[in-house]
Amino acid sequence: MRIAVLDDYQNIARDLADWSSIPNAEVVFFNHVITPEHMPTALAHFDVIQMMRERSEIPTSVLSQLNDLKLLSGTGRRQPHVDMAEAGKLGIGVTGTDSAGDSTPELV
Repeated sequence: MRIAVLDDYQNIARDLADWSSIPNAEVVFFNHVITPEHMPTALAHFDVIQMMRERSEIPTSVLSQLNDLKLLSGTGRRQPHVDMAEAGKLGIGVTGTDSAGDSTPELV
């Protein structure tokens, strides 16, 4: 499984989780902006995209080109930067998290 961690501008995501606890996962941290026009190439072979808040928009035109993508996981409850209807049509799960008091992700 390949996991992309987007928008890690401060290079802190690597230390916020035990990424090695995910069996057979390759985790790639992107600490620079990937524009929507470059996302299909940069994210082509990732199964999971971990989004840091709402920093990068992931429009329909991008989702439809990410054939390996199975899950978009975001920090925060809402993911307004993702075309949720298109993700649903494509069978891509989208998750978010509550505040620090509740670490249970909810599949939306």
